[in-house]
Amino acid sequence: MAENVYREELLDEVVDACIKHLRTHPNDHGKLFSLGNAFFLKKQYDKAVFCFIKAVNQNPKNPVYYTHLGHSYRELGDREQAVSAYESVLSLNSKFADAHFNIGLVFFENKIFDKAMSSFLNALQINSKYAAARYYIGRIFEEVKNRPLYLVGRHFYNNK
Repeated sequence: MAENVYREELLDEVVDACIKHLRTHPNDHGKLFSLGNAFFLKKQYDKAVFCFIKAVNQNPKNPVYYTHLGHSYRELGDREQAVSAYESVLSLNSKFADAHFNIGLVFFENKIFDKAMSSFLNALQINSKYAAARYYIGRIFEEVKNRPLYLVGRHFYNNK
């Protein structure tokens, strides 16, 4: 319990320091990003979205900003905005395996297994050692059991 209080106090200090800095340097996308991360850790996802959008507007070529924006939208339950943010990452770098994976997570959480599978396979194609993508592919097979899973003209079956 004391750990949570300590962590919360540290996050409050980060928030205060970032806000103080941003009063005199409102275009500092790095501080906006840090503030967004602090709000995310405090589970204040709407405030995190606001900060990440401002950071993206200041530096639209940074895929990490879009990734964190996507995470915040995902936590808010806004699937479309989350996928859009992750797709923005892919428009900057189509080989960003984490973006493919995160899109897959959104689809997996919403039981859209064919799109989830496609995204996880894209992540694996980029990084064949992506353990989390392999894990979720296994989870998809568990979810669909012996029903066919259609993906880009191919059938995937659980052989259990």
